[in-house]
Amino acid sequence: MGLGFTEYRESDALRENCTAAKLVADMVSTSFGPAGMYKILLRDDGDFNVTKNVEMLSKDVASVHPVVRLLVETGKSVKSSTGDGFISTIILAGQLIGRAWKLIQDGIHPEVISRGYHIASRMASQTISRYSIAISHRDRHVLDAVVKTFLNTKLSHSLSDKLAPMLVEALLGTAQNFGDGVRVDGELVVIEGRRGGSLSDTELIDGVVLHKRGVDRLMPRRIENARIALVYGGFSIERPDMFTKVVLSKTFGISDFYRARQEFFDDVVEPILKLGVNVVICGENIDEMLRRLLARHNVLFVRNVSKENMKVIANAVGAVQVLNLRELSEEKLGRCKLVEERILAALDRWIFFEGCPNERVKSILVRGPTDKVVEEVKRVLRDCLKTVEVLLNSKAAAVPGGGAIEIRTAETLRNWAYSLEGKEQYAVLAFAEALEQLPAQLAKNVGVDHLDVLAELRRMNLDGFFGLDGLRGVIVNPFDSGILDPAFVKKECIAAATEIASMVIRVDH
Repeated sequence: MGLGFTEYRESDALRENCTAAKLVADMVSTSFGPAGMYKILLRDDGDFNVTKNVEMLSKDVASVHPVVRLLVETGKSVKSSTGDGFISTIILAGQLIGRAWKLIQDGIHPEVISRGYHIASRMASQTISRYSIAISHRDRHVLDAVVKTFLNTKLSHSLSDKLAPMLVEALLGTAQNFGDGVRVDGELVVIEGRRGGSLSDTELIDGVVLHKRGVDRLMPRRIENARIALVYGGFSIERPDMFTKVVLSKTFGISDFYRARQEFFDDVVEPILKLGVNVVICGENIDEMLRRLLARHNVLFVRNVSKENMKVIANAVGAVQVLNLRELSEEKLGRCKLVEERILAALDRWIFFEGCPNERVKSILVRGPTDKVVEEVKRVLRDCLKTVEVLLNSKAAAVPGGGAIEIRTAETLRNWAYSLEGKEQYAVLAFAEALEQLPAQLAKNVGVDHLDVLAELRRMNLDGFFGLDGLRGVIVNPFDSGILDPAFVKKECIAAATEIASMVIRVDH
């Protein structure tokens, strides 16, 4: 063509796109489920990441092929709206595209396949709704099961047993009455952490934690009934632009000079002392003389606090942030029963705000052996928090996990397909086969024969719900084993995978 492009048309274009879709689906599928494999991403600067979160890796790995980009962006879109489903969406889309390629080779037009896929997607969504169980904030055991199932796919089984009840308790602590139910707010749950200790040391705090310390070692470490001021600006004295010299004509002028200097510093901190403030959270730095002065008055001063942290603290303690001390007033102060600086590991100090007026603000403090591990756990908890928040606020439902709902939906589609007229029947049957590959991949990753597992699941699900325990590799009743998934995540994955598959198979140039 003269422009350095490689041109693909019709069957060549589709074959190229199907190959790309299969490659990306195969890459992410090995990280699917509780027994999924980890990935190591090495960067040019020598840094690395070890994670099962392939969505995070996709941000750092450049995708060249447009179909790969489409699949990754679709997975990200699902995860952005639900907090989960990145891998499931890509696996299902890859399976749908691959089976569409076989149907096209048999002479079925892509438009007919696309139409059949959309029919199957709507029927699958209806089937999921039919077999889902409604849950509310009162169903604590169901919520624990949903969270534990989520965490098991990202973290170790023993860790999810500890973190699941903690996360549910934190989120339910943010609930407030809304209409005929309650509404939770995941933004009120602060997830912080730093290396030091083990993951089992992770704790839930009623209040806020701040990874800072007082600026002076003479400042108090524990303050009860704290009166808190939040100030954006710094506590520093601006130096003149030009060189200045002070000339004293008499020796007794030295004491007058230092007295005047001290009175100047007293005037700076006077608004704080007048209002009885004993905790100051500042967005910038403070002069050394001022910090010593505040220490003498038993005021805890914390400097260089980010705007995000100041916003969280203000929400918890009921304070109004001000730009400088001149704007400070009684009604802009925050209150807190206890502000305490604690040492959690060697040279690792945190400030705890407990007994805050806004009791809905909670914090989860993650501990771990390395910063990489802590960051991974924090990411997983934030994703899980979003999923459960949507689940509760939308009054959604849960479905049996471990591939049980996929098997039941595939069987429903298969039986319903034979009543269809025309070639759409083949597309619906292909859709059912693609759905079954999700539990099949779960079986592969746990190390059992996926064909035997699929055959047994098909047989057993004729009479009830049975799924694969992704940790032990045995077939169980999901309700008895506590393996539950949010229904809206399943629906979103199916809908998104159907859309992207229909788009890819209709590309001919």
